[in-house]
Amino acid sequence: MPDVASLQQFDFFSNFTLYAGAKGIHRMISNVVILDHEGFDGNYTDFHEGDFVITNLLYAKDNPERILPSFSKLISIKVSAIAIKSIYYHELPKEVVELAEAHSLPIFFFDSVYIEDIILNIVDYLRSSEKNSYLENLVDTVIYTETPETALKQLLSHCCPDNRHYVSSLYLTNPSSKDKLSIQRTLNRKGLLGKQFIHSAADCFFLMYKKGVLMLYFSQDVQTSSEIMKKWRHILSVSNLSSGNYQIGVDDEMLPIRQIDIAIRRSIYTNHCCGQQGHPKAVYSSMHLRTLMLSLSENRYANAYLTDLCKEISSYDRQQNTRLMETLYAYAGCLFHIDKTAKKLTQHPNTIRYRLNKIKSILHCTNDFEFQMIVGLISETLN
Repeated sequence: MPDVASLQQFDFFSNFTLYAGAKGIHRMISNVVILDHEGFDGNYTDFHEGDFVITNLLYAKDNPERILPSFSKLISIKVSAIAIKSIYYHELPKEVVELAEAHSLPIFFFDSVYIEDIILNIVDYLRSSEKNSYLENLVDTVIYTETPETALKQLLSHCCPDNRHYVSSLYLTNPSSKDKLSIQRTLNRKGLLGKQFIHSAADCFFLMYKKGVLMLYFSQDVQTSSEIMKKWRHILSVSNLSSGNYQIGVDDEMLPIRQIDIAIRRSIYTNHCCGQQGHPKAVYSSMHLRTLMLSLSENRYANAYLTDLCKEISSYDRQQNTRLMETLYAYAGCLFHIDKTAKKLTQHPNTIRYRLNKIKSILHCTNDFEFQMIVGLISETLN
């Protein structure tokens, strides 16, 4: 469900001025309604929690005292916001403003835009958001369960055109969590969310997923990694996502569409690897075992086991005022090179060796291979 702040992606919002209730800007919107005769007769049965209310305050044209009780009623219903077209009023009575601030109810004034256009834009946005939520749940069902046949068919029916037999996936995020809105705004303005972008006998489907954008690229035939990457570069360019502080993971090896769950996981894990390595972009074929190790973060047993190991090391750090966990992560990040780890932590190599031996002792590791495997798994799945 979208919030009030997400409306800033629309052109009409440039005519809106936030007048009061800024703290409630993230209230969820469930519907858009007009406040008209209710201000006269006091019947608010058609208003519900989450409504985005639009009014010109005609009912209070010559009676500003009517505004406070009507807004009080809307606040009790828990509407999401009130937008006032500045025909009869350009400001509100002090007590109304104080009430809105006290209840964090956003109140806007707007002009130079038709109320009908606002309603159509918001209604269309709500419908597309509802569809996106449905598709997002479908993706979760497909990739996090034993892929029920019905869920797979439903997902493919929405995103995969006929005569497309292979799929590649790209997952795009921004390290700044607040930027999901700007990505969504870019795609909405292009009319790409929840729709196919057709190019050269291939189709790309765009979906807001978790904290980023999931793109599914369908093709009639298997393509090489270089061909796939060429397509992705074009798609990102056309969708205005080729530049910016984005983190991108690409599955550059096409799979049959029946394995769309694996393709999606590949791009998501590759994206996460970008974050761990500090790189803006990465392709699945270059990640090797890293994406496999990341998948363990979703395994409850593996996650609990590795977490318990970390607790033992962290407990020793607290009791002895040591830096073993820091050394563990640095050692993994330096690909198990002691000299590089020592340089990174500005310590003598012998100090690093002492710390690593202490970690081995705490973890009860009997050999270097076992130790490096556990250190790698902790670093990749928990860091």
